[in-house]
Amino acid sequence: RDKSSSVAGAGADAAEALGFDAMLHDMELSTGLSLQFIMQSPNFGQREAREDFINWQSWIAHYHPSSACAQGASDILNNLHTLWPDSGDSGSGSEALLAGSVANNFAEVKQCGESVDINEETNSYLVCKEYSCGLWMSFHAMSVQEPSSAKGENGFEPFSGQEMVRSLHSFIDKFFMCDVCRTHFLQVLAGEQGAGT
Repeated sequence: RDKSSSVAGAGADAAEALGFDAMLHDMELSTGLSLQFIMQSPNFGQREAREDFINWQSWIAHYHPSSACAQGASDILNNLHTLWPDSGDSGSGSEALLAGSVANNFAEVKQCGESVDINEETNSYLVCKEYSCGLWMSFHAMSVQEPSSAKGENGFEPFSGQEMVRSLHSFIDKFFMCDVCRTHFLQVLAGEQGAGT
């Protein structure tokens, strides 16, 4: 486990003294919550969003600064065939049934493992004030990780800059539920992609 367990339950006054540990705590809390919010998204469980979910989980597994979150994403990917089966059935009547089944499969899954308390009422943010701040910190931290640190025993190849941007874009597009935030962020990404990655 990362050093983040040392900040669990610490007050906001301690955040500045704790530095990276406090930021890591907030990144774990927001990343852990991201799976719950993804499950509330209208796209969750839909066939066309499965690849976007895989990209998001792969990015976490490769680059998240928390080993608990990286391992949680790796576990999700390793069990995806039972959690979110790749159904070849394109019948429109089965879409809602598939989404409900996927939601049930994920009901007990913890994005960052059991040791990360994702209850915002009992585990408050230390640096951030809300979910989106911790999530943005995670995006930034994952995007600056060295590729060599991302290739571990799981044998995954490092992501290119374009793959990271694609993973971020698909997460925001399919699963981020704040419409204003999503629209703005996708406009910024479109401008950045035009300028090169």
